Amino acid sequence: MRSGSAADDLVDRARAVADRLVALMDETAGWCFDTYDTRVGPVYLWLARRRAHRVARMLLYGLYAVEAIAPITYRRLRGIRPTWDPMGNSYRAGVQLSLYEADRDPAHLTRAARILEEIASHAVGARGARGFALGFPCITGSNKLWRTSVPVAHYTLRVARKFLRWEQVTGDTRFQFIVRESMTFLLEGLQWTERDGVLGVAYTPDDPLHVINIWADVASLLAACDLQYGDSRCRERALKLLASVVAHQDPDGGWPYYARWESATNERDNGHTAMVLGALADLCLSYPELGRSATSALQRGVPRWIEMFFDEQTGRFWNLVSRPKDVFTVAFGDALYAINRLLRPGIGLAPGLVCRLSTLEQRIIAWALDTLLLPDGHFCERRLRLRLYTLKSIRSFDGLVCDALALFLARSKLGPSYRLWTQ
Repeated sequence: MRSGSAADDLVDRARAVADRLVALMDETAGWCFDTYDTRVGPVYLWLARRRAHRVARMLLYGLYAVEAIAPITYRRLRGIRPTWDPMGNSYRAGVQLSLYEADRDPAHLTRAARILEEIASHAVGARGARGFALGFPCITGSNKLWRTSVPVAHYTLRVARKFLRWEQVTGDTRFQFIVRESMTFLLEGLQWTERDGVLGVAYTPDDPLHVINIWADVASLLAACDLQYGDSRCRERALKLLASVVAHQDPDGGWPYYARWESATNERDNGHTAMVLGALADLCLSYPELGRSATSALQRGVPRWIEMFFDEQTGRFWNLVSRPKDVFTVAFGDALYAINRLLRPGIGLAPGLVCRLSTLEQRIIAWALDTLLLPDGHFCERRLRLRLYTLKSIRSFDGLVCDALALFLARSKLGPSYRLWTQ
């Protein structure tokens, strides 16, 4: 709960920022450009697949540089238009659900329902096992084309969580069908691989890449669905994925991005580590009788995460250990998500670590509002060494941050014991 004028002032300021972001996103009805929407087309794919060669790499980085200098002009020249992204807009719905729980104003539920109805109409994939994709085609880091007709694990689970939260907040089951379809997609529509004694689940049906944060977040959502609907398949897979995530924890307490059997080079980052930590916290609450391994992993993992990616005195943060001068706003949203989940009673963290997280949360919010918030009310996407990069993207920046701030606001008013997540 709030105590002290400084904390009160921060909450009031965060509320004003969230309200302004809601208005800005409503002005475009959820349409926007995205930082990934330029990663498409035969030229980009040709260069990306040959990035190991010096000339191709230089040309590819040249495209990145032009886009970074003039992002809107670059998109217009390439004929790239704003898109309506399901995951980005699910954050808008999440904001309304959190504000409803804080204010009890039914207008928030009306707005959330309207957004969720539109999101549900964007489900893709096989009937009965649909999920959600990006709102635009995109060539990923693995040089695979992610089509808008093929659901993706990460986007499906984040969107499905908002539908599930709607059901838990309101008791209204109108969106239960899409939650169940998303469950089926995660269980049956993705490649599950057992290797080196662990079970993993792939990122998409077309791109069977195995990354640890996907394992963790899929486990978290399946566990939440098990608790909501009593599905033994969800419980079995969730617990196996939990064991896989714990088994991949590095000796120093951190986590790699890729599964150990992937050939790609691992570099640990703030945002994806935060996803793992938040999901483990969910699993501690979902299965308290079996969650000791998750709690133990968190006791080592949370301090390491803080040490690697935050300045605890100022609240400054960064996304990559190798680039501490570059700040990515997406790390702010994911960090707030993680801390919101880690501060819930019942996780089992040491009291000193809980206090440390609570203080860190206040400081990173204050630092971000001072440093990353633009005069027009949007957040910059990145604060680089020499300049700001801004695109007014909902999916990874404005929407994500607003959703995370709304969770912070609701918890500040209702207390940490109040159920604000789907576990």
